[in-house]
Amino acid sequence: MVAFGMAISTKDPSWYKDAVCNTKMSGLNWKTGAEVAREMNLVFIDKLMCSDQCPCEADHHDIIEDDVDEKTLTKAFKRTWKEKPFDGNLPMKFGYEDDDKIKREFNSFEECFNEVIGPNHGQAPNDVYRAAMNNYKK
Repeated sequence: MVAFGMAISTKDPSWYKDAVCNTKMSGLNWKTGAEVAREMNLVFIDKLMCSDQCPCEADHHDIIEDDVDEKTLTKAFKRTWKEKPFDGNLPMKFGYEDDDKIKREFNSFEECFNEVIGPNHGQAPNDVYRAAMNNYKK
């Protein structure tokens, strides 16, 4: 334990960040930590936030649409501004009232996770999603 403490104290913390985020590792199927985090975000947070399950706040629509065009949205996040799914890209959804006139929108992923995803998640659709969900619960 003392040796570990000495090893950490002798290196600049940015060295460890670089090692974890930018070094391909066998335990991560020869991916970097940054690549694994990006993959988890795409199948978990990016896929769910501003979706039917977790609509973003209604007043955020114009702000986001002004900043992110369709091309960037589809390439970076696999999402679309179109009303229906398009080439595997999910539509962006924002706050609305449901049939019972209850306003549905979330201002954070944590809020949606605690109210919708966590209690109703059932079986994860794939290993990356399962790992992301387990890491998020910690």
